[in-house]
Amino acid sequence: MRLLSFCILGLGLVSMGSAQSLWVGSVTGTNAFNFTPGYVGGELTNIGSSNQLAFYNHSNGGAFTQLDLILAFVNPPVTAPSITAVETYTNVGNVNGSGNISASSGASHTVSIAPSGPTQLNSGKVNSTSLGSSAPGISNSEQTSNYNSAETKDGITQTGGYSLYVYNLNSYAANFGDYGLLDLTFSNMPKGTIALGWGCGGTNCKTDYTSIFTQSGFASNGTPVSPVPEPVSLLLLGTAAVAVIGIRRKNQPQA
Repeated sequence: MRLLSFCILGLGLVSMGSAQSLWVGSVTGTNAFNFTPGYVGGELTNIGSSNQLAFYNHSNGGAFTQLDLILAFVNPPVTAPSITAVETYTNVGNVNGSGNISASSGASHTVSIAPSGPTQLNSGKVNSTSLGSSAPGISNSEQTSNYNSAETKDGITQTGGYSLYVYNLNSYAANFGDYGLLDLTFSNMPKGTIALGWGCGGTNCKTDYTSIFTQSGFASNGTPVSPVPEPVSLLLLGTAAVAVIGIRRKNQPQA
């Protein structure tokens, strides 16, 4: 089922209200990127503990007019990180069967992009906050119940909701429409951060582009909590232990 879901994603998901084509992934090397979901329950791409992430338009649609990256900080930092470098790529094509992209060299830009915000999200959907008006079409899957599952796996306790910061990337919107990709470097990346995208294009910016939770990014701290065994698993472990003890007793020499 998970393989089928990923194949469907590979074809590009489109809803009635927006094109769900914006993916966030990891930078795995020079001009190399990965967009494989599955960090938690088949969802989210783990961008690891790096200060970099890849922001990718998985479609060959028209040019963007507006383009934003939204970071949801759990237990937010005192000062939100800024973007310090952008590497731009055009027409990188589709991901391969392993969710990877190998691109030709991009164009490097040294920048200082501070975000706007924060917008507070205590519970519920991102599109229920004021961002629902300024960035219409954000997927219903971008919500705290999903975010909390990733934080829990990573051993992070969410105590005060999420602070949403928006990074304006309009300067790179025009060349993002045809399988565009941005390699973004931040001043720092707090662990537990959720990254998602939003954009619009077309006449009067009426076509919305968004991420879904499956293809959003998660900054893991590298020490996920070990899952608690299911009751069936515990039963199997107990049965195996009893069997091992029985074999050992049978093979012991008689006194």
